[in-house]
Amino acid sequence: MKVKYGCLLVAVCLPIAVCTSCVRGTQGEGEGTTETTVTQNQFTSVPPGSSAAAPTTKESTTIQQSTSNQLRAATTTAPHSTEGTTTQQLSQTVPPATTVTQAAAKMPQTKAEIVQYYNEAANRVKREKPGFRWTETTYIGEIKLGNALMNSLVKPIVNLFDQEPRAQSPVPKGADHSLFPVKGQNYASKMEVSDVKDAQCVEKNGSYEITLRFKDEERDALPENPAEETRHGRFMNVTSAQENKVETAKFEKFLVFEEYKPNYRNCEIKCSIAIDSARLRSVTFRFCTDAEVRANAKGIAFGAQMRYTSTQKFILG
Repeated sequence: MKVKYGCLLVAVCLPIAVCTSCVRGTQGEGEGTTETTVTQNQFTSVPPGSSAAAPTTKESTTIQQSTSNQLRAATTTAPHSTEGTTTQQLSQTVPPATTVTQAAAKMPQTKAEIVQYYNEAANRVKREKPGFRWTETTYIGEIKLGNALMNSLVKPIVNLFDQEPRAQSPVPKGADHSLFPVKGQNYASKMEVSDVKDAQCVEKNGSYEITLRFKDEERDALPENPAEETRHGRFMNVTSAQENKVETAKFEKFLVFEEYKPNYRNCEIKCSIAIDSARLRSVTFRFCTDAEVRANAKGIAFGAQMRYTSTQKFILG
């Protein structure tokens, strides 16, 4: 079962409204609209991981030759044939430097270097279209309501949703890559150093393993255009107001969402980039939202706080 914001909101809020209506009925006739309020709930942030030291590399090239004139020629220009030279040839020549070997020679260490390195590798996916396989996992976390009775109703509802990784249709090489984050855009990342709370890079199995954790972002409402209106929407998929409206429209006769305030917290990107080619091998986007919701069901107003996490994992090539 694919879980989306709208479906989740409706599934949680409808039983809450029914329960609230029953509670109001036991309080007697003549009462006005019942409203349940919730105080701000603080969630625990994920502590940043440990950093690792950057490895160093050393290259050596041995040039065998018979004359001092050949030695000087080999160290300044590529060897070439002239009259009177000895028939003995150089056994090895120094290869010209390339951008790949230069990139491999130095691991990105500072926050700025890591952000730039990731941006370049991620944006190559949109340009080169290597193809990918991907899965998506939805996790519905803690939900806080006004009283113990309502909280007891919510937990069984949440357990009905499939929270295991769900394989999505693979995208072949050369095909449209608009599904790759940022979806619908011709770029994968416009991340800036100021967006990042913590950045780490370590070398492992011929790759640079990068972890990027982002600063929290609070909003008063869902964005109409996440790529333009939010920081997170410039480098990962963020639910838009229109997407949420489409999902909840079929239930508007019974339930109206009056307010939805998302707080993007503890979001992160983890990826593996091949050292020899500077291309993405894999990348995982973890998008977390703590939301304050106010809704109305047939005159019954109530509020809730909830956590929603979407994890998308991509294997390139």
